[in-house]
Amino acid sequence: AVGTAPPPAAPPGQITERVVCETDQTHSYALFLPPGYPAQKRWPVIFLMDPRGRAMVPLNLFSAAAGRRGYILISSYDTASDGPAEVNVKALSALLPETKRRYPVDPRRLYLAGFSGTARAAWEFATRLSGHVAGIIGFGGGFPPEFKPTPNPGFVFFGGAGTTDFNFEEMLALDGRLQRLGMPHRFRPYPGSHSWGTEEICAEAVDWMEIQAIRAGLRDGDDTLVEEYFNQAMAQAHAAEAGGRTLDAAVRLREIAAD
Repeated sequence: AVGTAPPPAAPPGQITERVVCETDQTHSYALFLPPGYPAQKRWPVIFLMDPRGRAMVPLNLFSAAAGRRGYILISSYDTASDGPAEVNVKALSALLPETKRRYPVDPRRLYLAGFSGTARAAWEFATRLSGHVAGIIGFGGGFPPEFKPTPNPGFVFFGGAGTTDFNFEEMLALDGRLQRLGMPHRFRPYPGSHSWGTEEICAEAVDWMEIQAIRAGLRDGDDTLVEEYFNQAMAQAHAAEAGGRTLDAAVRLREIAAD
C-alpha cells in the first residue's frame, strides 16, 4: 500500500529539518509537507539532491513554490557530486521505498531536482524510472558522461545556469539539443556563478511542471492556473520588448506558443 504508515510529526506547511529513513536508517532527509496535506489524495513529490548533501539549501529554495502548488519535498542529506555514482544510487534507493511507504504520493508524478553532478545523475535515474518520473529540474549540469538521450523519454526538463557558471555554455548547448530532439524543455539563465537557481527560478520551474502535467494528462486542468501562468509569461515578454531586449521577447513568445 502507498503511504499507509503514519507520517512524521510535521505540521503541513512547515519544514522538518531531518527525518531518518525507516527503511534504511543510514539515510536521512529534510521534509516539507504542503498545506492541506494529506486530504485523502495523492501528491506530487520532488526529490532534491544537493551535490554536497546540504539538504536544507534546495529545500529552502523550493518550499514556497511547493506550498503554493501542493508538492511534497524530500531533500537528501546523502547525495554527492564528483565521486562514485553509487553514492547517489544508494541515496535515491533509500528514499524511494521510504516515500512509497510513508506518504500518499502520485506514482506518476515523481520529480528529480539536482545541481551540478546531481543534475547529471537525475537523467540516469529518470530513464531508469520511466513511467514514474514526470520531470527533471537541473541547474549547472547537463547530461552525464556517455549518456545518449532519446526522443520522447516520457518526462520533461527545466534547466538553468548562472551567467558566469563554467557550465553555462554547456547548458545553452543542451537547450539546443533538446529542441532538436523535440523534448519539452525550458532553460533559464540567472545572475551568478555555479549554484542552484534562485528562489524565483525554482518557483518558475514548479509552475512550468504544473503546466506540463496538465498537458500530459497527469493532473486535472486548472483554468485559473493556466491563465495566471499565461498572463505572467506575457508580462515578461512585453517587459523584454519594452526594454529593447527583442531576442528575449521573441524567445518568451515562442515558449508561450509551445506551452
